[in-house]
Amino acid sequence: EFRRVLFRSVQATRRYPLRRHLQIAIGMHYLYQNRSADAITELKKARAIPARTVEGEDWQPGVLESLLATAYHRQAATLLRGGDALSAAEIVQQAIAVAQQPAQKSEGWKLLAVCLQKLGQETEAMTAWQMAQEMIAEPA
Repeated sequence: EFRRVLFRSVQATRRYPLRRHLQIAIGMHYLYQNRSADAITELKKARAIPARTVEGEDWQPGVLESLLATAYHRQAATLLRGGDALSAAEIVQQAIAVAQQPAQKSEGWKLLAVCLQKLGQETEAMTAWQMAQEMIAEPA
């Protein structure tokens, strides 16, 4: 069933290349399947497609960025669990850059602090942790 749905989604994106919402839906599906690297690939494709203003052709503002930040966070956490703190730190920086919500930015700064601590960069880790706290403290 999963493969059939995914195959149809891929066919639809080829047939309707300007329908970025299909690409976002595929990315969401990969997130649901805990396949963050695949989700990042699909959501980045969606960002490259211009947003349409036609009814039903796009998602609410910020949804794509939120999903992409979530995918980056999950991928960084996976890399961190695998012991690759350097790659995780690079991914987290992308999450921070794309995140629009303060809570997601704060989560990114926290993950970056953990990565830096694992890399032995204590001062930078403390700075990142302070940035996370500032994100939480700032009014929305």
